[in-house]
Amino acid sequence: MTQSAIGQTKKLQCMFTDINGTLVDPASITLKIGIEAGNEVTLLETKAIGDLTKTSTGVFYYFYTPTQAGRYRFEFSTGGTPPTVVSSGTFDVSVAVFS
Repeated sequence: MTQSAIGQTKKLQCMFTDINGTLVDPASITLKIGIEAGNEVTLLETKAIGDLTKTSTGVFYYFYTPTQAGRYRFEFSTGGTPPTVVSSGTFDVSVAVFS
C-alpha cells in the first residue's frame, strides 16, 4: 500500500495471463474504484476496457486522481458471472502537509 496526497495521480495497473502464465487480452475488463467508509466501501467509479490504456498484450492501466482523503480500493476483473477478480489493491490518500 502506498501513501498519496489529494490530487496526486495514481497509476492503477493489471497484467492478465492465461493458465500457462502467457499474457493475454481479455474480451472485457472492468476496473472499480472505491473509498472505505467505516466497514463499507463506497463505489466511486467503474471503468470498462475502452477507458483503460493498453501498453502491450495483457497489460492495462488507468490513471486515477483522488479528490478526497481516505483509503481507496481498486479491483480489476474480467467478464463472466460472477466476474473473475484478477487484481486488487489499496492506497491511502491524505491532505498534503506542504504545498
